Amino acid sequence: MICLSLTRETISEALDDVRRNLQWIDLVELRADLLAHLDPQALSSFPAELAKVAATATGERRIGCIFTLRRGIDGGGFEGEEADRLKLIRDVLSGGSSAEADGPASNDARFDYVDLELDLERNEAGQALRRQAQTAGIRVIRSYHDFTGVPGQLESRYEELCRREEEIPKLAAAPRNTAELLRLIELLQNGAGRDRIIVGMGTVGFPTRVLAPVLGGYLSYTSADHDDAVAAAPGHVGPRRLAETYRYRSMSETTAVFGIIGKPVMHSSSPAFHNRHFTEKNLDAVYVPFEVDELDPFFELAELLEIRGLSVTVPHKESVISYLHEVDESVVPVGACNTVLVSKNRRRRGLNTDVTGFMLPLERAIGASGPEAFDGMRATVVGAGGAARAVVFGLLRAGVRLCIVNRTVERAERMGAEIAGALGVERPLAAALDSRSRETIEEYGSLIVQTTSVGMEPNVDEDPLPFYEFRGHEIACDIIYAPETTRFLQRAQAAGCVTISGTQMFEEQGLAQAAYFEHIV
Repeated sequence: MICLSLTRETISEALDDVRRNLQWIDLVELRADLLAHLDPQALSSFPAELAKVAATATGERRIGCIFTLRRGIDGGGFEGEEADRLKLIRDVLSGGSSAEADGPASNDARFDYVDLELDLERNEAGQALRRQAQTAGIRVIRSYHDFTGVPGQLESRYEELCRREEEIPKLAAAPRNTAELLRLIELLQNGAGRDRIIVGMGTVGFPTRVLAPVLGGYLSYTSADHDDAVAAAPGHVGPRRLAETYRYRSMSETTAVFGIIGKPVMHSSSPAFHNRHFTEKNLDAVYVPFEVDELDPFFELAELLEIRGLSVTVPHKESVISYLHEVDESVVPVGACNTVLVSKNRRRRGLNTDVTGFMLPLERAIGASGPEAFDGMRATVVGAGGAARAVVFGLLRAGVRLCIVNRTVERAERMGAEIAGALGVERPLAAALDSRSRETIEEYGSLIVQTTSVGMEPNVDEDPLPFYEFRGHEIACDIIYAPETTRFLQRAQAAGCVTISGTQMFEEQGLAQAAYFEHIV
């Protein structure tokens, strides 16, 4: 189920968010701790108001409702005394039914769930709330939050949350690295047999939100994503994105998992691109971004999730090769891998579609293909990281004379020598990425290819080559696609240069990847 957390200051605004998102949600969480005014009667009336909104727009489909009054230590906005908080919860639960002792009220007159923290079971007041909820027919979500990381006593903490069979355990933690994400997903996967909510907050934990249906999670929380919206927790996305981009409602435990690994990775357009392809081909598959710091725990995670295919981006394009069982001929001379395919017997094969992705748009810009299209061309490649290797390989193979400029000249020399040696061609020139190389870049200026992350969102005003003035005859290419027109390309366009955006390269290499992925779902 997709749950929309309501974070507005008034109930009226909260209901407006419900109206905007009704077609993508199954239930809502009223975050009462974020409201400007806490009126017990107004809070108690919220389920009935929600039912009216849902009935108007959805007809027979009912939207469930969670009541949450989160205190500050658990990431909430309630700042009063704990006794006052518990009294307010008690008043709301009482108001949601005709009388506490009379049993459950009608569904539309009460909340379906109440979120109660784990420690409330350790005192009489908290236990009384639990009994009151049960009498009113309201199911308890028993929660524990850790915004600093994944707790060391993770399993024992989860066991505490699971003590009462009728309750739904909810453990929300903020994994700081791939190893901690692995622990959370192991816990979620091993909790089969009962309703459970295990959430990884933040960018590292994002896969837990998308993959809840695959791993048997009870629901995923989302936040409204309009301009005035406030995310209820780190890592929330809008319900439309979860429902449409990731096709959350159509996923199940049999859905094939694909993804992209990198750091950073949440800016990537690959999830939208590949999930759209899966939709068009009617494939039971999902593509998820994984922010990965270390590959050892990630490939443990990949085994656990039975991941079928991966896109690989910076900084892992070179280091991932040592984790492969076999590599395609496109990988060895480039020395970088951007695509991993996993067979049914768990063998990992590496490929590189970046060369094709770079060369096809370049040939279109030139208006010709084949070696003769590059006769006499001299090019500068900015950067010597994993993303540069496919560019250097493609250009050297086409007979282009190269200069590689990089902050560390030795790295540029080493990369150029490796690729040139594999191809049996003259090694490129290497130079420093600073103003001392201005004249060299002018000499190797038929084509200038920017392969670093400088200028990528959110740092869109940065320029990797601020000391170079375009003269108008160059072809300028930037592999960055977010934003589509970087500061580097803006300056080139202003000078009259032909430009190639990273979007074109992304789409070509993505189409090649999609063809591979399609055949292994």
